[in-house]
Amino acid sequence: SEGGCDVVNTGDSTIAVVFNDASFTAD
Repeated sequence: SEGGCDVVNTGDSTIAVVFNDASFTAD
């Protein structure tokens, strides 16, 4: 999501939280 943070499943049991831009607003 733009300007927020995305939780992506990388295929394993691994979950990465990806921050976009400089605004860390959770959406």
